[in-house]
Amino acid sequence: MGLQKRLKLTGKQYLFLLAGLVTIGGSLLLSKFLSNYIISTTPSTSYRIFRIEKGLPKKDDYVIVEVPFAITPQKIFIKRIACIEGDYLRIEGRAFYCNGRFIGCAKDETIDGKPLEHIYYNGVVPEGYIFVVGDSFHSYDSKYFGLVPKSYVRTKLTPIF
Repeated sequence: MGLQKRLKLTGKQYLFLLAGLVTIGGSLLLSKFLSNYIISTTPSTSYRIFRIEKGLPKKDDYVIVEVPFAITPQKIFIKRIACIEGDYLRIEGRAFYCNGRFIGCAKDETIDGKPLEHIYYNGVVPEGYIFVVGDSFHSYDSKYFGLVPKSYVRTKLTPIF
């Protein structure tokens, strides 16, 4: 009988237990089991555990995206696709809209008080590009680094919890 059944845990409870064990103990066996999952500690997303998926991501999917032109030391991010090629991206002041739907607001400065510039773009998202956002107001995302080539997406993710 498996550990999950012996402990009478739901799937989410079991995954949480395993994630905690990997975080604390680093078991190679558990790490291999969890190789299809990502544990995120960033406050940029509302979720902490994601399952790695196959297939092409679409609008509103979470993705791992590599942004080599980001001004931060971190170049790999977990973000949600908010606007895709053919969508109309509009910026009014610091508010961002995709096809008229509000997708976020840019900040004037970073958390530590440094000035922060957002992009200026009004128009159709060109073929081969996406606009990605985090779930947090403090997220460093396309509002600051701009449109991202779809080829920079490394994998599609499904949020677990």
